Amino acid sequence: MLLITTPNALHRVPDADPSLLDGVGPVSPDTARQICCDADITPITVRNGAILDVGRSRREPTAAQRKAVIARDQTCVGCAAPAVRRQIHHIRWWRHHGTTDLDNLTLLCWSCHHNVHHNNWTITRKPDGRYTAQPPGRPDPPDLTDHRHST
Repeated sequence: MLLITTPNALHRVPDADPSLLDGVGPVSPDTARQICCDADITPITVRNGAILDVGRSRREPTAAQRKAVIARDQTCVGCAAPAVRRQIHHIRWWRHHGTTDLDNLTLLCWSCHHNVHHNNWTITRKPDGRYTAQPPGRPDPPDLTDHRHST
């Protein structure tokens, strides 16, 4: 899948050229941002219609990082559903200079990932290292960890 976009298109700057999804056509800024979140990005510098530079991909987590996030989170951190179609999400978004390291990655199902990007859900890290995703204004979910110790 190839998405052609610009920062202006992603940030809804008036009169910006629309983002184009190969084989589909123009897509909304929200759809383009969602695709960018899950994409392997290759920046290409264009000036006056000429391609000046083709950068390299740098956003996608490695296979080892993916496995580590899945092992740590196990289910979607928003709804606890077994995320059959797992998506790894940058907590501090890549476009906001978020890093691709384990402390900035978490596991979300498609629905919760959509809510983070489009409905202002937030992801927080609890003192025990677990992550949660929740809608705005919702209190933290109760801690269901079994704190009893066997003797």
